[in-house]
Formats: sequence, C-alpha cells, structure tokens
Amino acid sequence: MVHLNNTKNQHFISQTELRLNAFNSGASDVNKKVYSFEVRDRETFSCKLMSNQGSKINGSLSIHDLFSFDVIDKSLRLNFENIFTQYEGRIKKYTESLLNKIATNDNDVAEEIVNLFVAKFLNFVRNPYSVEKVLNTFSSLQKYKPTQEPTKSNFDRLLSGNRPHQKYLCAVLGITHDQYVTWLGTLFMLLSEFRVGEPNFMEETIRSLFESPDTFVLVMVYRYTEGTCVVSDRGYTTPLPDGKHMGFDFNLNSTSFIRYMFGDLASLTPEGVPQEIIDMYKLQRKEVRVIPFENDMNELETYNQRTLYQCHSQIYSSAKSNYGL
Repeated sequence: MVHLNNTKNQHFISQTELRLNAFNSGASDVNKKVYSFEVRDRETFSCKLMSNQGSKINGSLSIHDLFSFDVIDKSLRLNFENIFTQYEGRIKKYTESLLNKIATNDNDVAEEIVNLFVAKFLNFVRNPYSVEKVLNTFSSLQKYKPTQEPTKSNFDRLLSGNRPHQKYLCAVLGITHDQYVTWLGTLFMLLSEFRVGEPNFMEETIRSLFESPDTFVLVMVYRYTEGTCVVSDRGYTTPLPDGKHMGFDFNLNSTSFIRYMFGDLASLTPEGVPQEIIDMYKLQRKEVRVIPFENDMNELETYNQRTLYQCHSQIYSSAKSNYGL
C-alpha cells in the first residue's frame, strides 16, 4: 500500500461516479459538469439549485488534504489516494457491464454486484460527513495497530504526522482532533494489505457479508427512461432503519440506482419451518441474483426524496428538475 502522493484536492465521492451523472456527458472529463442542489427543507423535500451553469465535477465533493496524514512539503504528502484510485477505476467498468447484462437478460452478474458494492462502500467509510458512524461501525479496529514494517512505520507517521490543515478541517466538519486521527487510522486499517495477495479488512468484511449462511441477500436494480436518479453528498442512502437487517441504495448513473438488502435469516424464517430445511439452506452456495425494475416511478420518487432527506447538505444530478423533489 503506497501512500506517497502529490494530490492535494482529495475527493470523497469519486469523480468517476459524478461523471456518470454529468449533464454534458459528451464533454471531456475535465469539463464535465453536474447540477448541485442545497437542501432547504428535508420534511418537504425542498432544495435549491446552486447554479444554472452547473458545477465542474473535478471541484465537487472534495476537500484539500482531507486524507493527508503527513504533509511533507508543498507538493508531497502521505495519503490514501493511490488505493482510492484502484477502487474508483472499477466503477465505470462494472456499472456499464452490469447494466448491459441486465439489458440482455444475462444473469452472470456476481462479479459486478460484489465489486460495485466494495467500491461504493468506500464512499461510506471515507465520507467526512459520516465520521462518527464509521467510528462506531468499526470500533473494534481502534485497538489494533500494525506490527510489521513498512506498514508499522507508515501508521506511526499517521499518528504523529504533520497536518497543518487538521484544525481547520475539524472545525468545518464538527469533529474533534481525536476523532479525525482515529478516523484516518480506521481507514488505514480497513484498506491496508497486511498479507500479500489477500483481501484487506474492508473487502474481507464485505465478502463475508455476501457469503454468510445467516444472511439472505437481495439485490435490485431500478432503471428509468424518464426521470433522473440523484446523488447524495454522503455517497449512499439507507432504505431501512437500524436493526437486524441492512439496506443500501447507491446511484449507478443518471438513470439508474441499485439496492442491496442483507436480511437476518433467523428473523425472516417463518415459525414452524423444520430446522433441517434451514440447515440445508445455509449449506447451499450463495448465488447473487438481481431483480431488475424498469420505470417504477414510485420507487424513483422515494429514492430521490430519501436521498435528499439523508444527505448532509447537498445532492447532485444531471437535471435541473428531479422527480419527487
């Protein structure tokens, strides 16, 4: 895991994802734009268009040195940009592949489904507006530190590195200095490759979620020929309250979104089902399947409204007017 990088303007939602929602999709990447909206009233799903000209994607959803844990000089710093880029590079490929397979009734989508979830889940763990939730979710990681070089030295630099931006960032984000450093440390532990060729902790956690015999997995993809799917500044939306079941909604592009549902098998199993049937189901190899929906406008309205309601302060879109808002 190489940390040395010269990127100062660091995105917490990848430019690749926003480009899939650009209103000028034919422009070069550096000139692609998206419309941004500021929340006015969550209860009435009211928002304000920030600019009729839109915003350049390369300057959206980014903060200078957000992930820099040791600033060496004006150009070089230690951060997570190199590994972020690895995940971001998969998004366009797997999004287009998934949508093409759905359009042609090809059900061999396990690779796309899992890899997209991994890349999209990164939006949650690295989102500056979800620091406290991330720390709560991965609280067990906070008691561990790397013991082998060079990972140990890099982690030590994270703890004691030069961060002239830290005071300003903490004030802007409303978090303490300890929370900021602990969050950076959590990202380090989640994304580091401690054994060559083996998945990092984030990928291992996600893959075990898909493969757990105690979990029922359901994936749905919603596509639209009219109406746009908005993007949250948090990178995701949850369609379920906290509890035994988990759900995540992610924007795929301007005309589609994906929903992952992870159900607790024990609470979903009807009373009276013989234990041997339950055990037989648990022993079966998990198959990832997708249920496609097309032009379900009720779900689009709910998705857009929920995305606005749960965002930090802004949503993004390829259109000036969005269904349900």
